[in-house]
Amino acid sequence: MVLSGPKRRCRRDPVAAHTDYGIKGVGEGGAIPPPAAIFNAVNDALRGLGVEFNETPLTPPQLVLALSEAEARKGGPGTDA
Repeated sequence: MVLSGPKRRCRRDPVAAHTDYGIKGVGEGGAIPPPAAIFNAVNDALRGLGVEFNETPLTPPQLVLALSEAEARKGGPGTDA
């Protein structure tokens, strides 16, 4: 146990009056970048097929449809081209 050292002061902000329980937001910023990173990764992976997504939400059916349409454009498997 350290008995000497620099004095430290803790600052306590007043509670937020406009939220339940007086809680202030802290973690919301971490929820913004992941969707953009996921979209960029998907778009980068599918760039060669001419597929690009730019609207949320990105759902599995949308992805499957886009891949099917890309295969049809290129005359891939399951097409009559």
